[in-house]
Amino acid sequence: MTTSETIKMTSSVTNKTQTVISTSTKTSISTSASFVTTPKTTVSARCQNGGTYDGIKCICPEMYQGSICETIVDRAPPVKTVDTSVKVELKINNKQLDENLMNNQSDEYKEFEKEFKVLMKDTYADLDGYKDVEIVELKSGSIIVDHLVIVEVEYKEDMTIEKEYENILQQVTVTVNTVKESFQNCTEDGSGFCFDPDYGDVTEIEIPNTDYCDKTIDPDFRDFFTQIVTAEGLTCLSHCDTLSMKYVNCSGGRCVIQKKEGPQCFCPRTDLYMYTGSRCTGKILKAGLYGGIGAAIGVLVIIVATVGFLLFKSKKTTNWDTDNDNNKWYEDSEEEWDVNHGITNLGSQGEYIEDGSSGSSQSNKEKFRPRLENVDTTVKVKIQRPEVTFV
Repeated sequence: MTTSETIKMTSSVTNKTQTVISTSTKTSISTSASFVTTPKTTVSARCQNGGTYDGIKCICPEMYQGSICETIVDRAPPVKTVDTSVKVELKINNKQLDENLMNNQSDEYKEFEKEFKVLMKDTYADLDGYKDVEIVELKSGSIIVDHLVIVEVEYKEDMTIEKEYENILQQVTVTVNTVKESFQNCTEDGSGFCFDPDYGDVTEIEIPNTDYCDKTIDPDFRDFFTQIVTAEGLTCLSHCDTLSMKYVNCSGGRCVIQKKEGPQCFCPRTDLYMYTGSRCTGKILKAGLYGGIGAAIGVLVIIVATVGFLLFKSKKTTNWDTDNDNNKWYEDSEEEWDVNHGITNLGSQGEYIEDGSSGSSQSNKEKFRPRLENVDTTVKVKIQRPEVTFV
């Protein structure tokens, strides 16, 4: 094989190798680029209490707050006024009721209504809070106008709505009497309004429901709110608001109204402190508590160990002394007992004489060792009963 052929073969092998490497590289890149993407979880599905997601955050309704509208506010927006009404009937003598006036969609009715409202606006100009007049019905008998005088009443801290309405009712009564006396000169052409001085009626209307909490607070939270009149107007306060008559003091913690559960205190720095009360009272430093408990346990262990050791030592000493006393007479000792210790052995070397002296001049005292093993314990000992002799 020539050198040139060898070079060609080598080149061919090299090209194939590069091709394989290149293909492998492409496959690797393709494999690494193909991964599964999971959809990001947004808060849109988590917005609570009617909140809506705008693509960035939850937009909460007026009465809710929080990142997902999870908590209710402690105070409803105040309302400064409430509309009240007084029913009034006036009789117009210089006009007659016809079919056109009975149709509230006719041009004649609308013209009559406009003229009447302009007159009443001037009439009630001095009435505090006057807003408008609303015609309820036109009755026959010339024309009897049954209408409502609408008056706006302002909420005041020092006066109830009921008391304010009484004052309004009196003012409307005085104004109606004035109108009847002022518009008696009727024109023959029927222009203007000529009121009958002997006809006029003023009737009070029930004050609209002023229970602001029923209108603004969700039923699941309503039991934990109280209606109150402040300097800003009528409002609803939760039991977490400091102005509420049922204020829950969380002692520096955060008070939150929980749905159907009521106020709950979230205490600060629970990682460092623990609280013995449900309203963040009884603040205890965790490190100090755990250290104190550990020290108390250590002292208790030492006391128990000490008392146990002393009791064990005392019991061992007592047992040792008892064992010595019990074994004292049974020791296998080589010692001999001496009669000098109080035991006298009278042997056969001498006999007693009546005066107590021995028949032998040699001492009968000798040493002896008791042999208990030689004692026959089966022998019965008979002792004669002593007899008493009287001399």
